[in-house]
Amino acid sequence: MEIQRQEIFRSQWHDIHDIVLSEAKRQIKFNGKVDVQRLTEKLQKEIAKWPQGVLAQGMWFQSFHNAAPDKALNFMTEAMEQSFIEPDNNKLPSNIWYFVLAFVLTGIVAWLLHSRTSMSLIEQCFYPTLFLVVLNTFNVSFRNKRIAKAEKMIITNISHQMLDMEISLEKYIE
Repeated sequence: MEIQRQEIFRSQWHDIHDIVLSEAKRQIKFNGKVDVQRLTEKLQKEIAKWPQGVLAQGMWFQSFHNAAPDKALNFMTEAMEQSFIEPDNNKLPSNIWYFVLAFVLTGIVAWLLHSRTSMSLIEQCFYPTLFLVVLNTFNVSFRNKRIAKAEKMIITNISHQMLDMEISLEKYIE
């Protein structure tokens, strides 16, 4: 029975893991970082469904509680105390430095065209603008890779924290 309870717990924890990671990704997309307090609230909200007996989410906990009330109480106390720690580099990278560099370089190109050539005013405006567009084209790929890498690092950190929580909670079920 305990082995079956552990398997059901793992299955339920996997579902909570997916819900929490989805919330983390949503927060990164809209806020550029993870709010660990809101993420902890989401985790605790999902864990709180276990004692309520909501379909499969609560059935395993009810049987656990009926078989070993003290263990179940200790388990739930520990589960509700779980919280996330702020991940390292909990924000998406900024590209402000790039835009400053691009505008400075574009300004230098514009100045050189104005002072060193006899191009028309239209050409003196066109070539620096073209230069800026080309620089931004190269930056898009670079920026997207940096953002994807930062997001992956944050999500991996949250996932590892969830794994540590699972291991600490599983001890109560054994």
